Amino acid sequence: MILCSIFSTSLVRAQTPEISKKGDTKQSADTAHNVVIDLTANTAVHLKTDTLEYDKFIGNAVFIQGPDTLYCDSLYKNTVSKMIEAFGDVRLRQSDGTHAESRYLRYTPDKKLAYMHENVTLTDGNNNLKTQDLTYDLGTKTGTYDNGGVLKTDSTIVNSVQGEYFVREKRARFRKKVVITDVRYHIVSEDLGYNTENKVVTLYAESVVTTDSGKSQLRSADGTYDSRTGEAHFRGHSSAINAEHFLEGDSLFYNKITGYGFALGHVISIDTVHHSRLFCDRVEYYKLKRTMWATGKPVLEQVNKKDTFWMRADTFYSYPEPNYKSPSLTIRMTQTHTTPVRKSLFERGYFLWDKVDTSDEEPIVHAKWNLWFFGLGAPIPPPEKKYILTNGEKTDLFTTVSALNAPVEAEPRADTGKLAKKNNVAKGNPKKKAISGKKDDIPGKDTVAADTTAPLIFIGYHHVRIFSDSMQGKCDSVSYSQMDSTIRMMYNPITWSHMSQVTGDTILLTMNDSGKLKNMYVPNNAFVVSQSGPEKAQLFDQIQGKTLTAFFEKNAINHIIVVPDAQAIYYSKDGKGAYVGESESKSDKMTIFFINQQIDKIIFENDITQTLTPLEKVNIAEARLGRFKWLNKERPKTKGELFE
Repeated sequence: MILCSIFSTSLVRAQTPEISKKGDTKQSADTAHNVVIDLTANTAVHLKTDTLEYDKFIGNAVFIQGPDTLYCDSLYKNTVSKMIEAFGDVRLRQSDGTHAESRYLRYTPDKKLAYMHENVTLTDGNNNLKTQDLTYDLGTKTGTYDNGGVLKTDSTIVNSVQGEYFVREKRARFRKKVVITDVRYHIVSEDLGYNTENKVVTLYAESVVTTDSGKSQLRSADGTYDSRTGEAHFRGHSSAINAEHFLEGDSLFYNKITGYGFALGHVISIDTVHHSRLFCDRVEYYKLKRTMWATGKPVLEQVNKKDTFWMRADTFYSYPEPNYKSPSLTIRMTQTHTTPVRKSLFERGYFLWDKVDTSDEEPIVHAKWNLWFFGLGAPIPPPEKKYILTNGEKTDLFTTVSALNAPVEAEPRADTGKLAKKNNVAKGNPKKKAISGKKDDIPGKDTVAADTTAPLIFIGYHHVRIFSDSMQGKCDSVSYSQMDSTIRMMYNPITWSHMSQVTGDTILLTMNDSGKLKNMYVPNNAFVVSQSGPEKAQLFDQIQGKTLTAFFEKNAINHIIVVPDAQAIYYSKDGKGAYVGESESKSDKMTIFFINQQIDKIIFENDITQTLTPLEKVNIAEARLGRFKWLNKERPKTKGELFE
């Protein structure tokens, strides 16, 4: 049996919990929330069945509960559960300006909880959430959806399958197939938070942040990203990559505006252009300057086509080659007692102008060897040498020195004074402060924007070890240039190649385009030794002199030139390979040829003395040159040792 009460007045105002049968306009209190509830419509109908009793409001229905107002075309109110259902043009307004719209709404007044369906929009005036199904808590001002939604705020659009929008707190949490689209960046994630006021994104799952029109990417599963400044604070394993550099670690910070970033824990830094990788515990990176500091057992891996070498130091610093775009200089040496030095030494600024002689067809440059090695030690005093500049202006060399910020010593002369002034070197103060190894002293640090294509220079400080299949080394400080593939080793340097060991004050190693050793240069106190025969025999072939230049073929020494004051001790063999005796030789210049890493023959030039002692008369323990050191125990055996 159904009982119906129909009121056909033009306007009906209903009270709760019952409908006024005479159009009474009195309001009643909602005892659950102690707020007034008011409900009006054009027409009201009361319906009752055996199991259901409700009121139906038709035409411009308005439901008011405290500061919240609901507008709709029609409304049903369950008189028992107090549940309200609204249909048609549903609009929900709150006094602070928040409003929502949909085609259908189900509302529980005592909980102030609304379920909205079809073409749902929730906005606070600035930010708009659109979805097909939304659960909205009017008390906490929280909207939740599980069937796809889009949040639009300024120029930012967020799409996700699930989401929670906290209107009062101006933040949102999105889950499943989350995509943030903005003109400045793009984010893909499975779980992230977004603050609509400060535009900070919080990552809760694996996420990819893409910027610079797809040229840069940040990856992390835990952290924050400020979309206004591009500042990222990532915890957990994270990474950053752009066109020329990749950086990852257990935690990562990066500021897009300043270009500064650092990573901590299991760090891998990769130069994607020049094929080098750096492993360490901490790294600081300056994108604009392309400079980097690495500490915590850093190991540099450089891939040169078919060959790879690794370097370990306490600290690594890298910066772009300052003279990458400078014209190439071709220089040849003319001094009688000196073998040719690689032109890169001049190009890189290791020589200082002393004077220029223009009496010949081409200018002759008298230069002083000035291997300061970027301030890692005092200069090595050598004799004056004479060089010919065959390509480029004479100022190019001094400009190179200035560009590298290498500290120099020079005697003040009229011709060098003009060059110094031209290159902003203080006249009358030719002695610059040596680089201390601190960050503020390193050349290239104050560069505004570096050439992104320029090769890098790596400087390693203290306890340096080098390993490759063809060569191993050890020293206290080292530099490596990607441009000319030259390694410069300083402070007690030692290199090993197959059976040979080389020491000196400084060692320069050059590799060819295939990454194989090309030549080696030792400018002072050169000494080379190799073991002859079995280890227990303690027979050592030895060579020493002022300078040494070694030339390699297939990563093995082919021949060595030693000048001046060359000395040698080696063990001669007969045609059957049996030892004949010990040969001791001296000359102004020696050229030593090797076969199978053993001395094959020696060519002596000028002031030659030579003695041959039968092997049975040789005191093997005393058959040592003055610089003899056999340091094979210090030789790195595997690349794994560098990571320990």
